[in-house]
Amino acid sequence: MTTAKELYEALVQQIEADCAAKSFEGCLNLCEAEGMQGGERKYGAIGQQYVYELEFSNGDKVEFEFKWYDQSKAFSIQPDIHKFYVSYTPKDGKPLAHSNAYEE
Repeated sequence: MTTAKELYEALVQQIEADCAAKSFEGCLNLCEAEGMQGGERKYGAIGQQYVYELEFSNGDKVEFEFKWYDQSKAFSIQPDIHKFYVSYTPKDGKPLAHSNAYEE
């Protein structure tokens, strides 16, 4: 992608596709392919968290976060939840954000 806004829009589309497919690999692959910095972070519970960011030469920034975790509690079995969040912060202008999730 040549601009932060294009990367943001591509991630929004990929989040929607991943939620429909009940998968998260498309977003992680896109982040890696676009050279975003980050990766998996330690997560204190049963689950995983990935955080990526990329700041463009003009000062615009895109941040992406994905995490999944077990929603179960004692005597209550629940599906895992998978949450996506992406934000676009232009140097000048209004920030944008998008999120979605699916259960599995």
